[in-house]
Amino acid sequence: MNTLPATTMAEVNLPDPILIEISLVLDYSGSMRDNDKYIRMTAAARDFITKVATDRGDRSKIGIVPFSEYVHATVPGGMIRGTPAGDANTPMTTCLLNRDYPYSAGDSTPSSSIDASRWPQVELSDPKCQEYADGNLAVRDLTNDFTSLNDALSDMEPTGLTNIALASEMG
Repeated sequence: MNTLPATTMAEVNLPDPILIEISLVLDYSGSMRDNDKYIRMTAAARDFITKVATDRGDRSKIGIVPFSEYVHATVPGGMIRGTPAGDANTPMTTCLLNRDYPYSAGDSTPSSSIDASRWPQVELSDPKCQEYADGNLAVRDLTNDFTSLNDALSDMEPTGLTNIALASEMG
């Protein structure tokens, strides 16, 4: 059997009175180009953002974590290995890699005093990291500016390998 046709429908009802925060962790690795998987994923993300904006936009925030081999993000320097102590609170944009175990398997905040808890990086000037900047694959922080999230999705292009562990942690 070469194909298995399937159709599905899912709907989630959100409670009314509370603020919700949602992080869309989206696979933009190179394999997502196969059969235009990333195009369908992007369309589904846009539909979801539009539904949240329409149904409860005043009580919701959404962020986007596009990932593949790295996650291209802006974080405080103290969360990145090799950053001098004087730059601990300076926002730095770079491509992040997996933290060491057990930090990669938990939700602890990186500590500038524990190097293994901090994310290793690939400098933004590195050609591999530059592909993330060129493909518009930067993390979008939680926001209720749903138009900017949809605009960002339209420019994202797949690159690199798949690193689900890092994506889960960053999400």
